[in-house]
Amino acid sequence: MQTMISIPESRPAPLSSKESGLSERPAVKGLRLTWHRRHTFPEALAKWRELEARLQWRAVTSSTRWTETWLKQYGDQLSPEIVIAEEAGIVRGALLVVTSERQFEGPIRLRTVHLGTAGETDTDSVIVEYNTICADEGSRVPFLNEVVATLAQRQTWDELRLDGFTERDLSPILEHRPQFTLRRRPCYHTQFVATDSAASVIEQLTAQARRAIRRNLRMYEGATTEWATTIDHAHNVFDDLIRLHQARWIAEGKPGAYASEQFTQFHRELLEELVPAGRAVFVRIRKGEEVIGCSHLLIDRGRGLLYQSGHAPHESQRSPGLLTDWLTLMACKEHGLEAFDFMAGETYHKRRLTLHTDELVWARWIRPSWKRIVIDRLRDFKRLSQNWWAQCRTNQCRTDSGSAEASPKAEVDENNAADTPAATSTPRASE
Repeated sequence: MQTMISIPESRPAPLSSKESGLSERPAVKGLRLTWHRRHTFPEALAKWRELEARLQWRAVTSSTRWTETWLKQYGDQLSPEIVIAEEAGIVRGALLVVTSERQFEGPIRLRTVHLGTAGETDTDSVIVEYNTICADEGSRVPFLNEVVATLAQRQTWDELRLDGFTERDLSPILEHRPQFTLRRRPCYHTQFVATDSAASVIEQLTAQARRAIRRNLRMYEGATTEWATTIDHAHNVFDDLIRLHQARWIAEGKPGAYASEQFTQFHRELLEELVPAGRAVFVRIRKGEEVIGCSHLLIDRGRGLLYQSGHAPHESQRSPGLLTDWLTLMACKEHGLEAFDFMAGETYHKRRLTLHTDELVWARWIRPSWKRIVIDRLRDFKRLSQNWWAQCRTNQCRTDSGSAEASPKAEVDENNAADTPAATSTPRASE
């Protein structure tokens, strides 16, 4: 059993207005930032909704619907704050800041700070992507700079994490904060051109992709696409999605995303918030009574983001996953969306079905500490152990080859195994 190590740290003096649930701080360019604690969240969320209405805000993961639902499911396990930026009585920006003690590196517990809905236990995480800050254009940069400057003064965290942003959203911070290190992940998508037909979209793909799509369209001839935009219909499709998704991952020896009751309940409640507002859609592909596959789309700034999917088992010549994703992509075009996006992750399947690529970044500011020294030493020990064990196996193989010649069939199998890439997909990936 793995032992989790939590190293206590000294804490700074509490904010002078902690008892009132909020603190105010003058900011640059006339902005005033107010940091709200739990019992002033209703006031903060009311101002956030006011800002959303004025800006006609279309980003899903920085909306109050998403944020309130997330706080209901995960907030009690974490230390959330809502930051509101105002100028002359007008709300200019709103942001959730989360302090978490649920992140680990090996056995070491970390205290992390996140911008947006992140910091949950990994097995329950919603894995926020296309994260952004709800703010008007002129205030976004000074607001973000001031939030990071305030957090930099706090001495209690081990890491400051900016999860799943586009790099252009973070560039004002990254240019002046060399402490951040970045991890980039590709997002494969197709940007639709209004004049393109379905035939013209498929013709832009590779010959191999075109053959695979057309073969599956023939084999599943008569398949229909449901676009669920009511709560009852969406719940019905979601139930099928969970069933198919879990069956696939359990068959591969993995728990699947919906093994987490907290994650599942978050999305059941979020469905009832987002679907009526046109911010989420559930898609089901079926042929007669057979459910081929289901997709969960977030509608973010006019784009269909494929958040999750489930499909029937793969057969020798039929690929229900490919058909589901392709028909979902085409349904996005038919319903007037600007793009279909697989979200972050590198797979051949995503590359071959799409025409364009973007990137999301995960930025980390890691503070030097003796925790970090312990983590680095553990990594060094693990690497040395792996190298030593690999060398031992190599020496053993050389000894064995001197006494017995491997059969040609065994050599072929070993070579094939060496050339087979390790599985890198996760239950969040859509493949």
